[in-house]
Amino acid sequence: MKKILILPALLLLLSGCIFDNDDTSELYQNNEYGFAISLPDKISKKESSANKKRPTITFKNTNLNFDVRLYIDLNKDLNNFHWRDKEADSKGLLAGNEANIYKAPNGYCDGPGCSFPYIAYATKYDGNFYILSFYGDAELSEEEKRILESFNFVK
Repeated sequence: MKKILILPALLLLLSGCIFDNDDTSELYQNNEYGFAISLPDKISKKESSANKKRPTITFKNTNLNFDVRLYIDLNKDLNNFHWRDKEADSKGLLAGNEANIYKAPNGYCDGPGCSFPYIAYATKYDGNFYILSFYGDAELSEEEKRILESFNFVK
């Protein structure tokens, strides 16, 4: 009898460990730019649209620094798209679409200095390029993987 009670208790405990981040996220949906993404709790959002053809939405908290950039109506093929003067290091998926993956462990160096190291995913959807970049290193943390997997396009 005791063995039967231990298994459900163990499963309940493990499920709490695996899914504990679900209740601390919020859905950010930007209908103007056509995407949605699940964000961790206590993250700041800043939209920069000085260049209407290349808007950027930046997300930050103490552990994360990432952004979504758009290149609106860019007449280019994904295979010929370079991000920050860099060819793709590999291929992957962003919102179920083929994506270029760019890794810069030393950041992007242009002019007087270099950016933070980053990993970026770029895809073309509905005539626009979407670039999701994570800064700090060139590998994804578990939290960054969850954010990447949550990215979707909306109409």
